[in-house]
Amino acid sequence: MELHILEGENGKFPLLLDDEMKIVKPVYEYMKKLKSDNKADNTLIANGRDLKIYWDFLIHNYYVYDEITPRHIQQFREFLFKENPYDSTPVLYQESKRTPTTINRILSTIYNFYVYLGEVHEVGNPILMKEINRGFNVFKGFLEHARAANTTVHSIFKVKEVKSDFNILTLEQIKQIRNAIDNKRDRLIWILLASTGARIQEILGLQIKNVPYIDHSEEMSILKNVKSKGKKRVV
Repeated sequence: MELHILEGENGKFPLLLDDEMKIVKPVYEYMKKLKSDNKADNTLIANGRDLKIYWDFLIHNYYVYDEITPRHIQQFREFLFKENPYDSTPVLYQESKRTPTTINRILSTIYNFYVYLGEVHEVGNPILMKEINRGFNVFKGFLEHARAANTTVHSIFKVKEVKSDFNILTLEQIKQIRNAIDNKRDRLIWILLASTGARIQEILGLQIKNVPYIDHSEEMSILKNVKSKGKKRVV
């Protein structure tokens, strides 16, 4: 299996080819759907890589994508855990090759792929979901938890993720990093990241026309129509 990234006027497009260099049609159709939904290039590429991993698993086990059951998905989940996915040693005795976050992202990609197949080709989704209560959110209303629709769905194959701590840089640390960057382009990127709260891909995709003229009578300036994850937003 090979994943080729095609580049053109409309951005990038991942193309999955089998060992005979033929297009894997269901993946190609799904990628066209994502492209038509204006998903970001990085989203398409990430989905393409995830589906390549899945197709490697299918081919290795002589499985057919439209005949997969939850039992096969459980097997795929173990496949993702292994350092050497073709080793027969039980997962229990191996250190995971991927982080839980990565595994959950791949499973989410496969789930959405089968959602598409179900809508277009009436293929059943083998990734089972369960309904759970949403966690408490201090930023929502006091009685948010009492709403009838206060539930969400999670895959039963979801791997438990350990929340990692993060540190917030002080203003002095931000200045130290800025002063240590020699390249003017990279320094500008760092300043924009630190002062706007924009995502890195939003900064990299920023166009001059989206940058406002400075109005000293205003407390802040606004970046308009910033492309963000296939959509546009104001920063």
